[in-house]
Amino acid sequence: MRAAALGALAAGAVIAGGCGSSKAPVSKDGSVSTAAFIASADAVCRSSESALAPVLARESATLAAKPPKVAAGATALDEASVIMRAGVGRLRRLAEPAGDTRTIASMLGALAGEASALSAYARALRSRNTAAQATLTSEITAYSARYRGLARSYGFRRCGHG
Repeated sequence: MRAAALGALAAGAVIAGGCGSSKAPVSKDGSVSTAAFIASADAVCRSSESALAPVLARESATLAAKPPKVAAGATALDEASVIMRAGVGRLRRLAEPAGDTRTIASMLGALAGEASALSAYARALRSRNTAAQATLTSEITAYSARYRGLARSYGFRRCGHG
């Protein structure tokens, strides 16, 4: 099954709930620097990796079992999706550097797309729909690659590097 590989993709795209700073320092004029935004977002990513690690480990183990425990693997993918969506929400609440709104929206859109595709993949696993699984694997890979590329080019040190 390809779902174990999806767990690795989700771990690499981690940006989710958990602890960490959720407010970039704002200057007196209401702006936030790119460096401050990156530091705040990277704190969210760092804590997200901690939140997602046991979920994704469980997902991989259940699907690698003989026979695979498909329902448990699908549940873990749903949990990962929820964690990722919460993180996207936290990041959307951060003050953004002036002029970077479009880039940040593209990054977060790719991550939200990946979270939705993970949830859809969980449904496809439950229904044993291999055609949908193949399509969703491609979607997840594309969303992950887009997010990683944007996050790295923006300058994140943690987000998009997992």
